[in-house]
Amino acid sequence: MTDSHERKVLGPIVVLSGGWGYGNLGDDAILVSAVKLIRENLPEAAIRVITCDEHGTADLLHPDQKVTIHPSIHRQLFSSDQVFYVDTKLTFKERIRHGLRFRKNARDIRSTLKSYLQSPEAYCSSIKEAISTVDAVMADADIYIQGGGGFVNDWLESDIVKHIECLRAKQHGLRMLMMGQTIGPFSSKETLRIGQSICGMMNGMFFRDSASIADCGQSQKAVQESVPDLALYEHIENKSRNNSLLFIPFNSEVLKHLDFLTSDLKSISEKTECRVVVTVTQLWQTAIDLATACFLHFRQAGINVEFSIPHNVASLQEMIATSQLLISQNLHGLILGYRSETRIISINTARKFEGFMDKVGLKQYMLDLAHAEGCELCDMATELLSNPVRPYQSSLADEIQHAFNQIMSMP
Repeated sequence: MTDSHERKVLGPIVVLSGGWGYGNLGDDAILVSAVKLIRENLPEAAIRVITCDEHGTADLLHPDQKVTIHPSIHRQLFSSDQVFYVDTKLTFKERIRHGLRFRKNARDIRSTLKSYLQSPEAYCSSIKEAISTVDAVMADADIYIQGGGGFVNDWLESDIVKHIECLRAKQHGLRMLMMGQTIGPFSSKETLRIGQSICGMMNGMFFRDSASIADCGQSQKAVQESVPDLALYEHIENKSRNNSLLFIPFNSEVLKHLDFLTSDLKSISEKTECRVVVTVTQLWQTAIDLATACFLHFRQAGINVEFSIPHNVASLQEMIATSQLLISQNLHGLILGYRSETRIISINTARKFEGFMDKVGLKQYMLDLAHAEGCELCDMATELLSNPVRPYQSSLADEIQHAFNQIMSMP
């Protein structure tokens, strides 16, 4: 335990947990911004970051006396092969076996969740070594924060892990906050129950979408307006641009429209003399496979194209910040582009994309691939590149700052 003199000198001890360390670079960007937000508002705080990838998170945060890295119990409780990383070297037959094992594990985890909900205390008693890992981080801490991202939903393993963290934080008397999350959607009463139980243990919450405010079941504890994604708290200084155009696919719908995309990307590349760079925001095999399919199709069509896999979110941000234009099917790709004042086009029209593009005044640069015609993408890109870039709005960071102050003051 930390004595009262050390507490006065060091300030509060904050435990920060979230969706980082799983190969989703958007969530890693949220982590970096969350640490910045806490440091700027609680400058004397010691921050303990819980992550599923200690080494990767350490490379990203460069821990010091005030920021330390701690392992999540996720890997202790659930096999690491649940996450299908890009660096997994598997033959086709091995991938088939992996898929079968993955589906079997999914059934096992659904059973585990039902067992856990029947008696969290009994389950925790059966995993004392894992609980001791959590207690070592929580015992002398003051505040527990679940940072932004989307990990309280139908991701069963994460639901269990985050609920256990909350139970231990409550047991140790920590102030508990949720900031910048999306919770849900919940497709079963079990996942809804555990999600609302997590929210019920919080002292204060703010969310990045209105649906989460409705789903949390504890609206009296939540800031009533949706708040920008935490990654938007950080403004990346404008850098010199190289002659590249980034393309980020995200889901398999893009494969239905490859001919259209190929034609327009080829026109854009030839008009601007830019090379097309296909990249990813998730270091998962499925994401890499999708991007590879796009890259090969573009190359076969004679486009000046290359394929680049970022090492981490810092290298992805560098790629985006130095490019002329980003065309993305992934939301965090667009967010990383906007905050570095890179021109962006969204080729995803889902609700959260529309909300973001409208928020930053770029809704006219959204393209519904299912209804795209002619040279629509090329025309959109030409218009963007011929006009000054839309500057980053510092008011977005102010909204996040205000929401943080609100939940810090909640009883």
